[in-house]
Amino acid sequence: MNSYRRRNEGWMIDMALGTSGTEAMWPGMVPAWLECGQRQIDLERTMARVRSFKMITKEWERTARKLEAQALAAEQAGNTITAGEFYHRAAICYGRSKWPIMDNSSVRKRELHDAEDRCFDKVIAYNDLYTLKRVEIPFEGSTIAGILHLPKDVKKPPCVIFVPGMDMTKEDFPNVQNNVFVRRGMACLSIDGPGQGASNLRGIQSRLGTYEKALAAVLDALEKHDDIDSSNVSLLGLSLGGYYSVRGAAANPRFKAHVSMIGLYGHLDQFFMMAPPNFRHCFMYMAGIKTDAEMDAQVDELSVPRLAPQIKVPTLIVTAEYDQLTPLEAAEAFFGNMKCPKEIWIAEGQFHPVGALRANLWPMIADWIKHVASAGLPANHNVKTIIPES
Repeated sequence: MNSYRRRNEGWMIDMALGTSGTEAMWPGMVPAWLECGQRQIDLERTMARVRSFKMITKEWERTARKLEAQALAAEQAGNTITAGEFYHRAAICYGRSKWPIMDNSSVRKRELHDAEDRCFDKVIAYNDLYTLKRVEIPFEGSTIAGILHLPKDVKKPPCVIFVPGMDMTKEDFPNVQNNVFVRRGMACLSIDGPGQGASNLRGIQSRLGTYEKALAAVLDALEKHDDIDSSNVSLLGLSLGGYYSVRGAAANPRFKAHVSMIGLYGHLDQFFMMAPPNFRHCFMYMAGIKTDAEMDAQVDELSVPRLAPQIKVPTLIVTAEYDQLTPLEAAEAFFGNMKCPKEIWIAEGQFHPVGALRANLWPMIADWIKHVASAGLPANHNVKTIIPES
């Protein structure tokens, strides 16, 4: 595939955004964002102004600055809970604004990243629901940034490591206002792993094998945290994060449970052909791959179907009936080749974001992790479940 040609087919994204908005590309994306804590009004007003891919940065930054100003006003009035909520909305919007900038030398990207950090620091300071902490995990001469969500009044809770998707950062999930893990007595460490968020700006890219090593480093670091149960750590990945979590689970049997939600279970060429034109470019940017020839040389080894039999951790695959990026046949084939205790949930009638069912799926996934991490699953466990559309 000639990715240079594909990158220059951005007019297709612009046409979709200009005529029908985000839903034209990703049916169900709006309710998926709402489950991260985004507000309907922020989404509607911002995306109404976006008529091309290049406009995303400017318009999300505009929304973020307005929300940050409202947060500051509430803070100055002494209304810290309100301030924290506005800062949370602003942080998510700043994170969304920097995604289209695939250049780590970009001054603007660093400014937007700093603004995201600035706002989330206030979320940490003013969150009245539970404890939030920033953590730095040593990795290959640098550190991987994470945010640790800790439930109140639970001594050494089990922990879930969350791996974000391609267009996400660690601030996006879990939703601070409705954290499905802390409400169940579990901690959650959301990370900017290699190629994501802060890691990209630190030069930590998701080269072949790097994410697996990074997750091992995170597990090692958690053993030194006395505020979580380091013997009970599970792994959850979403979208591209679900691809990385598969790689991590195959390489690290220390996890108690593993959930890969709408991951990339087929050959990556299949993903690149079905995804919007800029996704191959973004994958290469995250991985530090400079040329199409280099990408083509690695694509077989980067693809995960061969890893299915290597996973020993009890694993749940959550996929969508009509996922544009991983056809159901590829997800079911991957599931069939796994030898571990396993389940697959198929979201009926859903596309890649599984947006209409995210509000149902997150608590169900949290319950599954809590149960499996504590009680395990029989070695021959093999269950397929259809999650009904309505």
